[in-house]
Amino acid sequence: MEELFWKVLPEYLAIGMSAEEFWHGDLRLCKAYREAYSITVENKYVAEWRAGVYMFEALLSAANAYREFQKTSEHPYPDKPLFSTERSKEIAKEQEEKARMERNKAVFTAFAAKFNARFEQGE
Repeated sequence: MEELFWKVLPEYLAIGMSAEEFWHGDLRLCKAYREAYSITVENKYVAEWRAGVYMFEALLSAANAYREFQKTSEHPYPDKPLFSTERSKEIAKEQEEKARMERNKAVFTAFAAKFNARFEQGE
């Protein structure tokens, strides 16, 4: 069994676990370090994929500039991020809700003004 521990020790050291934690720490730490490492790797892959998408969008929007007789791009570069964080999603949702409330307020105000005008005319 000791051979197995010595065999996997470099792997845990590579993912950031100290030798002290490996040999004397809680065994659940090993699982937590492995899960944290897999999350880190996944986040790295997602970041690389997003960078590739942005690179593709940039190349696609600039492609027509290199062709003769083309003055404008048929595919403009995005004016806002293609991907968003949870916080930016919340902000967008709040702004959308506020805009909806303002539209409803305008409709109600117009209705009230029309009603009041008819009421004042004695209809």
